[in-house]
Amino acid sequence: LLDDMSKIVSMGGFSFKEAVFSNDHCHPEPVKKVLGTCWHIESDCLSIDTKVNYSEKCKGIRKHADIDLMTLSGADVTLSKRLVWRVTLAQFDLLGLICVFTVRLKLVMRALSTQEGLKLGWDEPIPQDVAANFFRTLQELSDVKRIPFPRSVIPKTRQPDSRPFLVAFAD
Repeated sequence: LLDDMSKIVSMGGFSFKEAVFSNDHCHPEPVKKVLGTCWHIESDCLSIDTKVNYSEKCKGIRKHADIDLMTLSGADVTLSKRLVWRVTLAQFDLLGLICVFTVRLKLVMRALSTQEGLKLGWDEPIPQDVAANFFRTLQELSDVKRIPFPRSVIPKTRQPDSRPFLVAFAD
């Protein structure tokens, strides 16, 4: 079927990218990025690549390497409103698998946008209690990389002869 489809689309000048199937034990890449989410091909699980990078971008590329969340501490950097927003908005979670953490980071952003937070400039140090909450959330976020999310969920009550169905959401 794949060969036939490739012939058909080639008549229009198109081509398919490499086809990757679940549970492929021979694939050269054990992990593939799909829509910003890590797909572990052999186990057919998804994981979220959480990262922190305080540096600015130049032509879409960060000036410095990502910071390891396990070694992150308040002594490494003086947090400002700008840095908190940069780190929070850099957490990409298309499927909402780690929304517990992204919402907590956004609550830190909200704390910096209340009446007292409005007095802070973008590059001024933020209050210690808000910074402590931010670092605590980032430390907990470091464990998220190791949590596997099954890509396919099959209910235990499913009848063997029943056909699966696809549920999709679109905008």
